[in-house]
Amino acid sequence: MRIYLLTIISFLAVFFSSCDEVKDSPILFEATSNTNPEYIKLSYQPDEIGITFAPKESRYFIYSYTYIDGDLELTCTNCDNIGQSTDFSFSIIEDNVGKSISATGEEVGISVEIADHKTLRIHFATLSDEELPVGFLGARATIKVYGRVGGKDVTTSISVYRSNLRSPTE
Repeated sequence: MRIYLLTIISFLAVFFSSCDEVKDSPILFEATSNTNPEYIKLSYQPDEIGITFAPKESRYFIYSYTYIDGDLELTCTNCDNIGQSTDFSFSIIEDNVGKSISATGEEVGISVEIADHKTLRIHFATLSDEELPVGFLGARATIKVYGRVGGKDVTTSISVYRSNLRSPTE
């Protein structure tokens, strides 16, 4: 009986210790060019929100803290042929009330293209203050990147955020 109990306890210890494992994102990138490193930042972070019994998957985040232009290139390090799709939205917070609206890439000033089959080029266009509503503005894009790694079809999400505060002019 003791051996049976010790076996169960050992199995549970191994099972729960593996729950905290953080696995790499399926498609891995390296920043190969950034024309505005002061305002455009790439971050690779483990997803540690919530409790899960599956391994946690790391993700990429790109932050642009202004509405001026810049370009960021990310080259895939473990896949030779990638595809992508992108969704855009705008969040506007004015007087502590926020609303999210769908948007186009042109409206949020973000465009994405694939170069040489394994490099993402992300362009941040200048957005004119006169064209933007008053308040704290958060533009968001989600880039889904598709490819084959180790013979498997995989997807990685890259979250892109642009933010700025536009004050009313008097």
